[in-house]
Amino acid sequence: MNRRTFLASLVFIASLSSSGETVPSQRIVVNLPSYNLQLLEDEKSVLSLPCRIGKKATPTPIGKGKILKKRDSIIFRYLSGPKRGQIINWSYLNPEDRTIRMPYEEMRGMDFEVNGQMTGPVIHSTTDYWTVGAAVSHGCIGLKIKDMLKLYNSCNDNPLPDFETTYQTMFLDEEKENVRVCYDVYSRGSNNIAGLTNTIGAAYPISDVARAQEKLVEINKELHAGNLKVTSDLRNGRNPGKNLSLLCQDVPLEEFI
Repeated sequence: MNRRTFLASLVFIASLSSSGETVPSQRIVVNLPSYNLQLLEDEKSVLSLPCRIGKKATPTPIGKGKILKKRDSIIFRYLSGPKRGQIINWSYLNPEDRTIRMPYEEMRGMDFEVNGQMTGPVIHSTTDYWTVGAAVSHGCIGLKIKDMLKLYNSCNDNPLPDFETTYQTMFLDEEKENVRVCYDVYSRGSNNIAGLTNTIGAAYPISDVARAQEKLVEINKELHAGNLKVTSDLRNGRNPGKNLSLLCQDVPLEEFI
């Protein structure tokens, strides 16, 4: 699919197996601003995969829930235009200027609920590999085809994993002595002094709040500029490639304390 078919709906055909074997406790956690999906087993990360998320106008819901179904067969349909309702059989790869047949035999999906509701978004494979790492969907969480197969094959059938979407824009790496700051894609105002203080903790007191605030303002402007570049690339059918790295910055801890 290309950007013209982002509106395509998903029709899933369910396949769910069960066994009596003892299986580890699993949880899928997606942190939206860092475009990262992790599969945890007994709270240890066993898979970490890049993903795409809902754009600001149609955000991916945030909260805790469950994976409801694993789908071993999915199809996409046109939602508008003269082909409305018809199955999308071909996908145009914008950056390569070529068309491929939709590889449905390799594509998988998962239904999920958040905060007690299934609102429409799901986890699914996408042929638009160049959009992974950006906010482009209507709420769904998209993975590259091979990554979705890894996730699908790694998840328990019974019981199905728990599911959670989080919204964390700052991370402390004590080993590297830096703070990773990610673009506040849904404009929740999380890249502020309160968020920084919560991220680095009492062990690293901020000695000059005004200086730290000024640094955050500077970083937020640069991240916003990076997002504009990524958005422009996608709008014009280009692979954002290295520009995706502009959506996060690793800042030396000393610049804040």
